[in-house]
Amino acid sequence: MAKSSILVGVFQEKRGYWLPEKFVDQIRKAAPEREVVQAKNTEELLRLVPDAEILLTWQLPSPVVARCAHLKWIQSGAAGIENFLLPEITGSDTILTNSSGIHRIQMAEHTLAMMLALARQIHLAVRAQVEGRWARGEIWPGMDELYEKTCGIVGYGDVGQEVASRCRGFGMRIVACDLEFPKDAGLDGRYSPDELHSLLPCPPHPKPRR
Repeated sequence: MAKSSILVGVFQEKRGYWLPEKFVDQIRKAAPEREVVQAKNTEELLRLVPDAEILLTWQLPSPVVARCAHLKWIQSGAAGIENFLLPEITGSDTILTNSSGIHRIQMAEHTLAMMLALARQIHLAVRAQVEGRWARGEIWPGMDELYEKTCGIVGYGDVGQEVASRCRGFGMRIVACDLEFPKDAGLDGRYSPDELHSLLPCPPHPKPRR
C-alpha cells in the first residue's frame, strides 16, 4: 500500500452500496501516475486511509479521522461539507473541496418531472389505473399546465439555474431568492434571503426587488 495515494470511500454501508467500478476507473484514467484504491465499507476505509494522500468520500467517522496520517486533500462526494467540519480537519492544512453542481442535471430534471406530474395529475391517474377505476371526472378538474405559471426558486446556484432554464422552455415566469445572482440571470424577479416570505406564496404577479 506504500504506493497508494487516492482512496475512494463513497459508500452507504447499511444499503450495501458503493461507487460503481466504472467511476473508479475514470479516476484511474484521470490520474494514471497514482494508484487508486476503493473502500466499500468502514472497515476497509479504516484499513486503507493511513496510506492515502487524497480521499473521496461522503463523510468521515471519528475513528477514520484519527488514522488520516498522510491526508493532504479531502474531496466531498456531495455539495455539502458539513460532515467534514471537524476540528481535526479545519485545524489542519488538509485541503477540503466539495462537488457543487455534480447532480444539477438530475435534480433539475427530477424537479420538472414532479412539477409536470402534479400539474397533470399523473399521480392520481396512475393510482386510479392501479385500482381499476375510471376517474376522469375526479382528475380533470384539477389538471393544469405550467405555461405562464410562476416558479419560485430558493437558492439560485447550479441546481436552481438548471431548473430555471427548463422552466423557461415551458413558458414560465422565474423568480428566485439568493444572496447574489449571475449578471445574466434573466429572472422576472429577485429576492434577498430576508424577503423569502414574499417569494414563497408565488403570486401571479409578484412585486419583487429588481
